[in-house]
Amino acid sequence: MSSISGVQPGDLLNAIPDACAIIEDSGKILSTNSAWDALWAEHSDVSGKNYSDLLARVREQCPNFAKAIDQSSPLLTWCDLAHPDKHFEVTYSRLNPDSVFVTYKDLTEQTNSLRELEATRKKLNSIMQGESECIKTMDPDGQILEMNAGGFKILRATSEADVIGKSVFDFVFPADHGAYRRALELAQSGVLQFLDCRICDTQGENHWVRTSLSPILGEDGSVESIISITRDLSVERSLEASEQRFQHLADAMPFIVWTADSTGELDYANSYFYKFTGADSSLLPQRAWTSVIHPDDVPACLEAWENATRNRTHYKLEFRIKDRDGEYRWHFVRAVAQSEDSSLPPKWYGTGIDIHDNKLEKDRSDQLARDLVDTVAALTESEERFRIFSSASNDAIWDWQIGTQELWWNEGFLKLFGQLSPEEDVSAVSTWQARIHPDDREWVIDSIRKAINSTSPRWEAEYRFKKEGGEYALVKETGYIVRDGQGNALRMIGGMSDLTERRRLEDQVLRAQRLDSLGTLAGGIAHDLNNVFTPILFSTQLLREERDPDEVAKNVTLVESCARRGAQMVAQLLAFARGTEGRRIPLSLTSLLNDILRITRETFPKSISIRAHISSDLMPVEGDSSQLHQVLMNLCVNARDAMPSGGVLEIHAENLDVDEVYAGMTHEAHAGHYVRIEVKDNGTGMNPDVLEHLFEPFFTTKEVGKGTGLGLSTTHSIVKGHGGFVRVYSELGEGSTFHVYLPALLDTLSEVSEPFAPAELIPKGRGELILVVDDEPDIRLMVERTLQHFGYQVLLAEHGAEAVSVYANYFGKVSLVITDMAMPIMDGPSTIAALRAMDPNVKIIGSSGFANRAASSSDLDLKHFVPKPYSASTLLSVIRQVLDE
Repeated sequence: MSSISGVQPGDLLNAIPDACAIIEDSGKILSTNSAWDALWAEHSDVSGKNYSDLLARVREQCPNFAKAIDQSSPLLTWCDLAHPDKHFEVTYSRLNPDSVFVTYKDLTEQTNSLRELEATRKKLNSIMQGESECIKTMDPDGQILEMNAGGFKILRATSEADVIGKSVFDFVFPADHGAYRRALELAQSGVLQFLDCRICDTQGENHWVRTSLSPILGEDGSVESIISITRDLSVERSLEASEQRFQHLADAMPFIVWTADSTGELDYANSYFYKFTGADSSLLPQRAWTSVIHPDDVPACLEAWENATRNRTHYKLEFRIKDRDGEYRWHFVRAVAQSEDSSLPPKWYGTGIDIHDNKLEKDRSDQLARDLVDTVAALTESEERFRIFSSASNDAIWDWQIGTQELWWNEGFLKLFGQLSPEEDVSAVSTWQARIHPDDREWVIDSIRKAINSTSPRWEAEYRFKKEGGEYALVKETGYIVRDGQGNALRMIGGMSDLTERRRLEDQVLRAQRLDSLGTLAGGIAHDLNNVFTPILFSTQLLREERDPDEVAKNVTLVESCARRGAQMVAQLLAFARGTEGRRIPLSLTSLLNDILRITRETFPKSISIRAHISSDLMPVEGDSSQLHQVLMNLCVNARDAMPSGGVLEIHAENLDVDEVYAGMTHEAHAGHYVRIEVKDNGTGMNPDVLEHLFEPFFTTKEVGKGTGLGLSTTHSIVKGHGGFVRVYSELGEGSTFHVYLPALLDTLSEVSEPFAPAELIPKGRGELILVVDDEPDIRLMVERTLQHFGYQVLLAEHGAEAVSVYANYFGKVSLVITDMAMPIMDGPSTIAALRAMDPNVKIIGSSGFANRAASSSDLDLKHFVPKPYSASTLLSVIRQVLDE
């Protein structure tokens, strides 16, 4: 190609910014510019080359070049070069009959921008069509111009008319208008804003939302519109509240509560975990929690945990966890994986419950059960050996096949309880049940049923069992349960022992110990009786001479008061000496302690100083006053004997709560409310060897003839029988302190002596005829005058035989019989039997000065009994009660 006015073609081409070249129709490149050379840089010299050589990189341009040669008009095409990633607009223009002018215009930047714009458009369109967030466009004042489907869903709008064109403040909760308006004003100034507020949907319900306000600027830099993106926080806040409730609940639990993520990493533990282990939150991640697991348990613990997290199965395992003191305790640890959506990873929720004590107890029980099964298996191998053993025993041995209800007894049953009646079948369980005392039958059968249905290997009970003659023996029965591999009870083997004689001997031991202390009591009571009789003697002398009714009444009241006091002392002495077991009733220990203080101060040597402090709010206890009196006297006498040269005896009483910790460290103690009585001396004290045997029967450190060795044994037995326990603290040469703990009765008032009832309050008779039977003339006369004075008619009899005769003569007219229980010729029980034979509906009140007669009245089915001495008000009240029944 020739030059034009001296200008070379290459110079002209270089003036063109796009890559261009002049190419012959044959494809030979005649001339190029520098941009062309740079584009095809891998060809170091493109001049003289054929265009087809270059088109190897852009094959689609080969037909385009051929097409451009065949036509005279320009041809516009596009191409992409793979290396580098470029996009070009290619133009072919006929320059002359033999050549074509080719240009490559780089459109890479414009193409990429268009692609990014298209991608952004698609993304925005996807967002606008989404329903998880509300996206809306507003003018700078907050008028809604457009909104996506998510906005309609959050606002629960059904049409554009519900939203479009309205102010955003129509949907903002009134209390949050101020905060939203301030955010809108800042957005109007071009500042991006975020805030949490409440919105009111079209149905009138409120939702917490998180909103962003993004200003859109115009060409002049002013805010033309605002794009707001709103996300509903209701679910988020609900989850946060739920998480807080879970943690509060977990912190209130008395066991370990923990959570872990889907990978098995612990991310939470409740406060109990940190309190128990003494660790901090650094113990959770990276399996650091294994440091508080017993080393022997760590491999199994990790293997089970990794298996559970891998397969999403339940995690259950028992292992030992170290507490803050370094001790390991067994725990049952369990966890489950929970997920709101099966497509989401689960979260683990777990607990760890302390089973240490139960596990140790179960291990002991299992060992007992294994021993029992081994024993039974050995016996099963030789039933003959078992029969021989049974026949050699003095106890009643039995073998019960639970499935078939077959019951076998050895010959010891007949030896202990006598022959069976023709109607009784010794192999029937019903025979055993029928012989149990009616008052015991229900609880005994229920206890054996519970033992069978539990996992316990053993059953034991003490109850009353009928003998051949109809009397009841006190028996102790123990049975061992044989179970199959699933724990089902198959068989019970046991024995029954007669405790009647043993219990009688125990009562004799208690009575002997009471008599041992009787000398101390007698001295004090004799002194008190003299004090009682003195005002009585003075008053009777004054009554003979006194004429003033008021003075007579005063003297009578004094005599009555002294007589009551004397009667109470005699009753106390009798009960103590005879060992009568009184009723367990709610009582106050204050009066009992005051009585002990009075006796000790009057009878103990003056060289012993007695101090006392009794709490004014001492709670009542349920007990036998006679037995508790014996306990306190035993302790005080022992304290006296420990101070032969004198000293200080202190008696204190107070309310005390025993917690689980103290109870766990103290044998025989149980947690609860107690009254604690302290008896303390500064005498000789005791060494550890003496303390070890202190409560054993017949153990004594006193000289021969000065002690039976029964005092503290009896004390321990009585206190234990009252549900309490005794603690002793002593050092040789430092004295001794005894603490007696008795269970307190809550919300129960102690019994107090009732004042004499005024005459106008004593119930009157209505002319009823009453038969009074007593061998004491003075008592018959006193009762007769009293009953007649209060409106009754009276018949008298000196003994039972006379009473039966009188009742027969007045048959149908006698409303009530009052009979003494101890009389010559015919005593009270015989009289009652004879009267009932005549008239089964006869009403009877028994009376006696002996405490054991009151106990025997229950055997006679005698509902009403008045112990002597009794007051007129007591007798008349009981009479009225019986007559009105």
